[in-house]
Amino acid sequence: IWIFGWGRLRKSLHLAALWCAVIGSWLSAYFIIVANSWMQHPVGVELVDGRPVMNDIWAVLTNSTALAAFTHTIFGALVVAGMFLIGISWYHLWQRRNDGIDTVGADGSVIVGSAPTIAGRDKADHGAWIWSLRFGAVVAIAAFAGTAATGDWQGKLMYEQQPMKMASAEAACHTGSSFSVLSLGDPGATDCSEVVTLIEIPGALGFLATGEWGAEMPGISDLEPEYVNQYGETIPDEEIYGNFAGSEVQYVPPMWVTYWGFRLMIGLGGITAFGAAVALWLTRKGTVPKSPWIMRLAILGILAPFAANIAGWIFTEIGRQPFVVAPNPDPSGIDGVFMFTAAAVSPGVTAGEMLFSVITLATVYAVLMVVELFLLVKYVRGGVASAMPELKAATDDNDDNSDDDDRRDDVLAFAY
Repeated sequence: IWIFGWGRLRKSLHLAALWCAVIGSWLSAYFIIVANSWMQHPVGVELVDGRPVMNDIWAVLTNSTALAAFTHTIFGALVVAGMFLIGISWYHLWQRRNDGIDTVGADGSVIVGSAPTIAGRDKADHGAWIWSLRFGAVVAIAAFAGTAATGDWQGKLMYEQQPMKMASAEAACHTGSSFSVLSLGDPGATDCSEVVTLIEIPGALGFLATGEWGAEMPGISDLEPEYVNQYGETIPDEEIYGNFAGSEVQYVPPMWVTYWGFRLMIGLGGITAFGAAVALWLTRKGTVPKSPWIMRLAILGILAPFAANIAGWIFTEIGRQPFVVAPNPDPSGIDGVFMFTAAAVSPGVTAGEMLFSVITLATVYAVLMVVELFLLVKYVRGGVASAMPELKAATDDNDDNSDDDDRRDDVLAFAY
């Protein structure tokens, strides 16, 4: 309705269609994260003949892990949206300056110009892009603050629900309260004999985990024996584990992935917020600098929050290993509900079938990516006029007094 309804529906109905799509995507994200969060922290079930059976849908939908993860994810998505607005708007404001349409006065303030012969390159065009850029910067900064707050919430839940993941994220092999800003070496050694901490903040780890500065957090060397005693040294001899039954369990996830994934997530998020703040400062007088390098940096900045989100999800999923359904160590929670990742390997699927599926899906998504990137680049470069054919038609009418209705065809509808 939104794609093909441009110019055919009342504006309010057309806008409502887009709102429905957005709200639907947010609801979809919530239910996806509820399912994932149950695997991170199972609730609302009881064991029946050794299998978990849901007995409280409300507990599943209001799982504390799900609520924290959903808000964290939505704020992360808004950071992406904010940087997307900044990068694209910066490009168009820079293009206007580069083409000599906009200039700056002696005090550095913008002098907005107009190019009557170019569709959409008027004062309204400048207003749309400067508003979009500054609005995107505010969204990115506010969303990063929300991401940090919900991330802190998640960290405290992680300390209670998945202490091994928290310890692995810090390469904290021994009980303590110091936060490692930077460690080098081989964090694959569970005794940290190969890890050298270069920069640390005493007491900060305890605050992240419990809210109390200096509180001690258990390290891997203390947690691993507890996991072995509670869940066993080897994978149980059960049919669901197939050939993996009886093999030794490694309760420490790959620390180099969790350690650096955690820092990439935080670091790239911080860089994004800093870039948004700089964008607000540089555009305070109504336009952007004429430097092409700053423009390229603004466009490249679109990738930073994408990478931060990817790093966060990799950390979340790798950090819960070796469980596909992590146990619930909370005494008030569900006991005995967990499943090793070995059970997630389907014995009835051959290596060839898996390879065929991966190659086929990767090919389909690669084609879609190329198409999407082509459309994005095409219509981003075209600016406002590329999405509003009536502007192009108006310009052509001014040039040759033509009244060709074909020029008013919906460009976006044609593209799709």
